[in-house]
Amino acid sequence: MRHRAIHFSHSRAAHRQAGFTLLELLVVIVLVAMLTVGLLDIFDRNATLAKTQNQLADLQQGLRTSQNLMGRLSRMAGRGGLPAMINDGGVRRLPAITVIDNIGAGGGSLEVVPGLADGPTALAGTDVLTVRGAFTTSIGQVNTVDNAAFVLRDSAGLPTESASLATSGTVVLRTPSPTGRTQVLDDFNNAITMGMNEALVLVSNVDESIYAVVELNPGASAIGPSSVTLAFNVTGGMHTDGYRQLYASGNGGSPVLPTALTSVGWVGILEEYRFYVRDAVPNPMLSMARMFPGTQTPYGGDASAELDVAEDIREFQVALGFDSVLGDPLVDANGDGQTNDDDVVLTEYEDGENDDWLFNGDDDPMVSPWIPPWDNDDGTPGVPPRPELYYLRINTLARTRSPVLKYQAPEIPTMENAVVTPLNTFEERLHRRQLLSTIIDLRNIS
Repeated sequence: MRHRAIHFSHSRAAHRQAGFTLLELLVVIVLVAMLTVGLLDIFDRNATLAKTQNQLADLQQGLRTSQNLMGRLSRMAGRGGLPAMINDGGVRRLPAITVIDNIGAGGGSLEVVPGLADGPTALAGTDVLTVRGAFTTSIGQVNTVDNAAFVLRDSAGLPTESASLATSGTVVLRTPSPTGRTQVLDDFNNAITMGMNEALVLVSNVDESIYAVVELNPGASAIGPSSVTLAFNVTGGMHTDGYRQLYASGNGGSPVLPTALTSVGWVGILEEYRFYVRDAVPNPMLSMARMFPGTQTPYGGDASAELDVAEDIREFQVALGFDSVLGDPLVDANGDGQTNDDDVVLTEYEDGENDDWLFNGDDDPMVSPWIPPWDNDDGTPGVPPRPELYYLRINTLARTRSPVLKYQAPEIPTMENAVVTPLNTFEERLHRRQLLSTIIDLRNIS
């Protein structure tokens, strides 16, 4: 009996130490693998989501930054004396704001600064917005009672009272100003000290529509304890040919001052900024170029033509909002002897049936730069008056840098007069994207 008891006890112990079967191990391994894969998938999804969220935050910040900068400068466009539109010997120009619509369309150049070696190129089909004004500098007031405060000189260097003969001159600013207030002259003093051939806006004290843009001659200028004498060139300077394009001459288009500019009430330093989408690899970005106004010369050297503002900007479109009376009843606006749809360039109906937005439709002209075809004389029978520029609409489309698998962004049906087909490809729609549109009231130009 004792032998059987011992044998029975040994058998039960062996049974307790037998362990798991192979099937049980396989089940456990499969369960652990499935759990691990699930956890890794959750981690991967969370990492992808976090990355996408960070990119969306960067995208939105870039949009806000770019729109804020362009909006702020656009609202100040023309500050210092530039109008919205000029008529120079029959040629119309937009000196304060100009647009290159759908750059590269029809095989045109993509150069943002034509002629600049290794200069930046814009993304084909996007717009280029140029704004000009005295954005960051003060505007000086001239004492018009002082005959020596504004002096014009002819080609022989002799004083002349004829603006049409002037090739150079001087203008004096003093502090306090003629109204007795402290006048800050630091901006003008700095331009002289740095030897910059700045663009000076000279505005008549008689009529603000009478103005000119001349070139500062730093070497001939002088800084006093409470005054500054600004010497300037009308012709023969480094940038006078470009500056000349920003005002209307009173002498049939030759590069001289308007004949009525015999006195000056205000002086400002003019700036120019061009906004464009730089065709950068792998992702385009919104950039700006600071230029000497009206020229193809970067303000601070070649690097000033490529100042990045926001990354991952895929499209940039601009439209100009006018107010005109061109519409029913039609008139022979183009002078071909017929009254038909060819006479409608932009229309303004009181019921809002059509609009006066330029660069937002397939039928809008895409000349670079655009030249308004309207006559300035709104009293001539049969000739429509010049439309007034009131608004600027800026549209910026940004996208996340990395594509998102198994994602397709909604198609973009239209974006001003841009060709949207490249934006709706399968590859492009893998990116999350956002469109921001801003309408700016151009209150500073007339």
